[in-house]
Amino acid sequence: DFFYPPVCAVCGETVEDSGRLCDRCRAQAAHARAYTAREAGFMHIDGVLALARYRGGLQTLLHKVKFSGQKELLPLLAGEFEFLWEMSGKAGLGKLLGTYGGGVAVIPVPTDEQRLLARGCDLPKVIFQALGRRPNYAWRECLKRCAVKRPQYELTGLQRRNNMAGAVAAEYLPEEGVLLIVDDILTTGATLCECARALRAAGGEKKIILGLALASDAQNPALD
Repeated sequence: DFFYPPVCAVCGETVEDSGRLCDRCRAQAAHARAYTAREAGFMHIDGVLALARYRGGLQTLLHKVKFSGQKELLPLLAGEFEFLWEMSGKAGLGKLLGTYGGGVAVIPVPTDEQRLLARGCDLPKVIFQALGRRPNYAWRECLKRCAVKRPQYELTGLQRRNNMAGAVAAEYLPEEGVLLIVDDILTTGATLCECARALRAAGGEKKIILGLALASDAQNPALD
């Protein structure tokens, strides 16, 4: 560390420990928000939790991994999720669940094979799988892509919803009472809603289905 001091992966500022963002890059993004489905305007889903804004250092980090292929930053991205989860994620999920005390299935949004090969990694799995190993949580890869669709970032809100229609199916329904669908970025909610629809269609009418995103700039009121 004396010759090569640890630095922030985004701005290059010196940090105390390697494998983390500096406080300034974190502060640009950190802002947890929890929405009920009615507030968020989502279908098939009961609530959504976003851990951070999609901006600042976190946005830069996601862009480097997703669009520039810098896979060496994946552990840092997973570490930022762990930091944000401990800081505000658990409390935000508690707001949505209330007194519920049963098991939680952590379900990653499925990545189609074409993008998986191009990207070289399954981003939701890298970021969230450690959450599925915690007590009372279980990792369940029960969703699959039925068709290759256009990338969502190229489309408008209505186009995103139409693009995702019928794109996901559930191979099985987890036994846990809460189904937590996880994804790196929440924009319009089209992908989360399609995943929730597939789980409802597989028999999850009475399940509590929630969405968890690492980052989002969706403009909705927080449940404070």
